[in-house]
Amino acid sequence: MAQYKRMAEIFIKNCRANRDAARDMAERHEWEALKFSFHSLKSQALSMGARNLSADAARQEGPAPLAQEPF
Repeated sequence: MAQYKRMAEIFIKNCRANRDAARDMAERHEWEALKFSFHSLKSQALSMGARNLSADAARQEGPAPLAQEPF
């Protein structure tokens, strides 16, 4: 149980850091990097048993916005 608790603490710490990084990626329109970030979150959340978070990340991992750059 102590090992799972430690893993959960690391997961939460990383989620906070990744959330901030994802926000920055979105602001800079770095869609492929953001997609990879959601892909990683999807897998990590599933390994921790956070199925709803994993499913949310999978939905966000979908196609990048069509209009990545203005015409």
